[in-house]
Amino acid sequence: MGLTEGVEKAFVADNSPRESKATFLGMHATLVGIGLLPASIIAGLLWNIIGPSAPFYFGAITGILSGFAFLILI
Repeated sequence: MGLTEGVEKAFVADNSPRESKATFLGMHATLVGIGLLPASIIAGLLWNIIGPSAPFYFGAITGILSGFAFLILI
């Protein structure tokens, strides 16, 4: 998170209207927080069912897919 959190906030701040930057930054923080709960549950299930390496492989795959989606959408 240390490598990406600042970049995400800068991206949100740069692409939001000037008068509502704080609202957009708050929405971003809320969505990230909501997304972390199911991600943590999935990682725990993968760890317990498949093994300790499974969450890392899953994270790598979803990260690569997210990168491609980001390139296509932006």
